[in-house]
Amino acid sequence: MNNLFFELLQVAVSQRKELSSVPTDEEWEELFQMAKKQSLLGICFQGIENLRKDQCPQRRMIMRWVANSDKVEQKNENTLEGCVKIVKFFQNHGFRSCILKGQGIASYYPNPARRTSGDIDIWVEGGRKKVLEFIRPLFPKQEVVYHHMNFPAMKELPVEVHFTPTWMNNPFKNKFLQRWFLEQSDQQFSHETNLGFCIPTSQFNAVFILVHIYRHLFDEGIGLRQLLDYYYVLKLFYEENSVSKTQIMDVFHHLGMEKFVGATMYVLQQVFFIPKEWMLCEPLEKRGEFLLQEIMLAGNFGKFDLRSQKRKGESKPRRMVRRLGRNLRFLRQYPDEILWFPIFVAVQRIWRQWKGYV
Repeated sequence: MNNLFFELLQVAVSQRKELSSVPTDEEWEELFQMAKKQSLLGICFQGIENLRKDQCPQRRMIMRWVANSDKVEQKNENTLEGCVKIVKFFQNHGFRSCILKGQGIASYYPNPARRTSGDIDIWVEGGRKKVLEFIRPLFPKQEVVYHHMNFPAMKELPVEVHFTPTWMNNPFKNKFLQRWFLEQSDQQFSHETNLGFCIPTSQFNAVFILVHIYRHLFDEGIGLRQLLDYYYVLKLFYEENSVSKTQIMDVFHHLGMEKFVGATMYVLQQVFFIPKEWMLCEPLEKRGEFLLQEIMLAGNFGKFDLRSQKRKGESKPRRMVRRLGRNLRFLRQYPDEILWFPIFVAVQRIWRQWKGYV
């Protein structure tokens, strides 16, 4: 069934014209559920629209796709408006910013409204100390973590204010990553678009989005929606061709992520049939198969992973044990980040208590 689902996604991104076989009503139901699990209902509906009429599902099923796709589009519209508002808020108080992921990445899609949106992640210039001096008095009860603080300024749209885009557990590699972010920051805060706000460049996203995926693989889980984002990042990066693949891979070399890059290329090849010229490196089959298996089991942000779901009323120590158990699955594949994980968490806990951020 996975192969048929991948074919539908390939039709959606115009890498394929038709399905290898006509799905039965039962198979269309399975495809719908898989699209829902991976938060790709809008994208898969795009695939259905691209199919020949004789390969499309029955009218009743089509109407289900239409209804869900309409919800995706409406949420995108609301999120886009929210991005403009939150950027203007910080701009009016003297802060430059850019929108990470989300609506910025959606602009890479042929039909941005069909991408399932999430919360708003805004990177605000100035560093943690300066940004917190401004926003923490507004919401003093919100917890602060290493890279961001929740900013509940809008009722229906969760907002995270980032001091830095993301991090690595390994402190030495994290130091390199934070230095790279700082070197790239001015360009990101001045990269204006017709969306009404700045977004990162494709060069920046070629690194950041994959590090973000790498981070979420260990913390919660990832779905094909995140991989599709990276598919379109690489497409734009290839089209702009402003920086060589070698320079991007050099960053990943310093982060110790070359094998994960190879695994990701394999997943993009198998699922979306990404052109070889877009790839950053050669696909790694065995590592890629492991990664794809995790993606299909866990679903979007690991919400469907029965092996490590959060329990009701879960305590923080229990949550830590659960996360450690989840991470052990990746120890053979990515030992460096996994072994540094408990040390990073312990140090951050002490730091947050000392600063009063808990």
